[in-house]
Amino acid sequence: MPSMLTPKEAAQEYRLGESRVRRLVREGEIPALKIQSRILIPKPAMDAYIERALAGLSNDPQVIPTHDPATIAIR
Repeated sequence: MPSMLTPKEAAQEYRLGESRVRRLVREGEIPALKIQSRILIPKPAMDAYIERALAGLSNDPQVIPTHDPATIAIR
């Protein structure tokens, strides 16, 4: 079973706002499980979302990747 994250944990680990993570789950961008009132996000799903987001930005000449995969610098 993959490692699971709560929206708060995912937000902290990937340097996103918790409300953004919850919105991505709600809109189906990131798959998640809901057990009673608790939302659990598979870590591989968050990794895949970040990879897709970075891949979409790599064609933009104004975006400069940094050494931290969860952070980008924009000119």
